[in-house]
Amino acid sequence: MDGGKEITTQQDGSKRKYLIWAAGLCGAVALVLPALHLPLVNYVMSVLTFAFIYTLLGQSWNLLGGLAKQFSLGHAAFFGLGAFATAFLCSLGLPALLALALAGLIVAVISLPLGLICFSTRGPFFTIITLAIAEILRIVFLWRPELSGSEGIIVPNNIFSGKVGIYYLTLVAVAASIAVAYWLARSNHGLALMAIGDDEEASAEIGIKVRNTKSSTLLISASIAAIAGGCYGLSTQYLSPNDVFSINFSLDAIFVSIIGGLGNPFGPLVGALLFSILEETLDPLLPDAHLLMLGVILLAIMFLLPRGLVTLFTRSGREGSKVMGFKIRRRQPGSAH
Repeated sequence: MDGGKEITTQQDGSKRKYLIWAAGLCGAVALVLPALHLPLVNYVMSVLTFAFIYTLLGQSWNLLGGLAKQFSLGHAAFFGLGAFATAFLCSLGLPALLALALAGLIVAVISLPLGLICFSTRGPFFTIITLAIAEILRIVFLWRPELSGSEGIIVPNNIFSGKVGIYYLTLVAVAASIAVAYWLARSNHGLALMAIGDDEEASAEIGIKVRNTKSSTLLISASIAAIAGGCYGLSTQYLSPNDVFSINFSLDAIFVSIIGGLGNPFGPLVGALLFSILEETLDPLLPDAHLLMLGVILLAIMFLLPRGLVTLFTRSGREGSKVMGFKIRRRQPGSAH
């Protein structure tokens, strides 16, 4: 038995090294891509920019949905608020980077009272409330012309209006979000979230402050979603409430997280890259065909790779639950303590 465990550990370690090397190589290529002057490089940067935005949105959802199993349908609320907050601050003359950072901070503060409302319920009621909040915000922004109205608003030109600027901004933001997710999962806070995801009542009994833990995680999650929305606004330079508060963004966050790897820091990136590639290749042939293909892929992954595409590079771990690189082993009946 010990020999088998040693071989498995070595195999897992080699796969991890391969994943790290592959991630480092991809990161190096992404950094030098704008300077390569290859054919279609501008098109590739545009596709990757939106893939990175979807990665940020998926990562924000993944912190709650992957660790604490809080399945929200309202992350479009934070995405839209971040987009409009960034646009408003830019219109006041603030530098785009400062406006984006302040937008993330503002939305994080707004998420605190919203979290108190959402986390007062559980299960399907939590999901419905998060969806309702996003829809309420969409209607408010549509009704009030000083906020946006039905005509939407234009984001002022800024340093990130060009393809290269927004590309590097989203690339750095994605790297930072992966680092935050990796660090969070390996902290005591992350362990508390995983315990809450397994059993809230048992977590409360052992002294975990369930609501405070979830609310503080929502603060981080909301700020990442807001930065994703701000990057979206800086890239498109036009915002409409019907667009940025749409449930489609909430669903996209769930899709890229589950397809890539629920609870894994690299999962949203893998899922977002696949999402963007399918959208760019299939939509010109048949509108919304990528959604049909994503549905088929999602069903296949649920049966064949329940922990997402990232498990192709890491050990699947059937004997336990693997979240963000942690292995939670379940004691078999009759095993020694």
